Amino acid sequence: MNRTLISALDLINTLLALAIIGGCTAFGLFMKPAEGANILLGIAGLGAGTVLAAIICGLFALLLEVEDHLRRLVILREAELNRDNPNFGR
Repeated sequence: MNRTLISALDLINTLLALAIIGGCTAFGLFMKPAEGANILLGIAGLGAGTVLAAIICGLFALLLEVEDHLRRLVILREAELNRDNPNFGR
C-alpha cells in the first residue's frame, strides 16, 4: 500500500510541475492587456515556471529518490543477511 501511495505522489508531483510551468507561461503570455500574446513575456514566464517547478517539485522528487534508494539498501541488506543464514529458504 505504501508503494502505491508513493507512486501516486510521484504522479501528482509530475502533474504539479507541468501545471506550474504551464500556468507561469500562460500568465507571462496573457498578463499584459495588449492585443494578442506577448512572446517575450511568455518565454520569461516559461523560464520562471521552470525554476519554480524545479524548486518546489524538485524537493518532492528528491525525497522520492531518497525513499527509493533506502528501500533498495534494505532489500540488499536483507538478502546479504539471509545468504549467511543456514535456515534461509526452509
